[in-house]
Amino acid sequence: MKNGNENKFIGNQLGIHSFHSGGKPPFEIVQVRDEDEAVKLLEFMGNFLFSGSRLEKFISDSLNSLSASEVIDQKYLNSQGERNSKVFAILGPRGDHWGGLIIKFYPWQKLKTQLYFHPEKNEQGEVEALSVESIASIIEKKLSPKEEIRLGIYLSYFTVKEDLRGKGLGRLLFQKFIEEVKSNPESAKLAFTITLGKYSMVPLGETLMKFLLGGEGKRFSNWTQFSAIEKSMDLPKNLFETDPRSYPTKVFAKESGFTFLGFSKYLGELWGRIF
Repeated sequence: MKNGNENKFIGNQLGIHSFHSGGKPPFEIVQVRDEDEAVKLLEFMGNFLFSGSRLEKFISDSLNSLSASEVIDQKYLNSQGERNSKVFAILGPRGDHWGGLIIKFYPWQKLKTQLYFHPEKNEQGEVEALSVESIASIIEKKLSPKEEIRLGIYLSYFTVKEDLRGKGLGRLLFQKFIEEVKSNPESAKLAFTITLGKYSMVPLGETLMKFLLGGEGKRFSNWTQFSAIEKSMDLPKNLFETDPRSYPTKVFAKESGFTFLGFSKYLGELWGRIF
């Protein structure tokens, strides 16, 4: 892989003023292409969520999907589909990691059949009914695309060093994600992200989806009342609650004009916007 310090973004160019009052910017955002550097960054990022074998798998899977290409479009994915991610680091003045970002790219033909929970909420924002639908069906209802989507661009994961949170770095990483979406040459793209749910680390969501799909994998033709599901499966009342570590993701998504679309099978909130 190429050594990767291309695509640098300097701190004061991005409107961050809480770190300095002038002079040399205190950090930069760089795309990481070098595998050894990527391992260091992924270990830094993964330690906030995983440990042991799960951390090792996170690093291995992320490395295996790392692309050295500047542009990841549909043509590239048709030939190099497994190498479908870009990784970015926020580097401090000593080259230490202040934050990281993983973006993944998918051809729409592959993505559009993925299933999600489509909720019907009451005025209090509580889930009253639930169905399982493809992301293509949900997008059609919620976003009404004017042309056929060609690419899905996914903000997979981003994090900031704990003692530097609340200073605008997370928002910068989300803005970097938006820049990557806008600069991609495909004409119609779905930018999306999924929050971490309170129960994302346990298989409750997968079990619920199997229940709703039925034993033969057929979808329910009508909405299923969530209160009936709760009783039948003895589900927790806060099943769809967001993990506090993912609150910033929701805030940045709303600020960037994203729409809440539903929940993933791991019970995280799905947010998306067409560019």
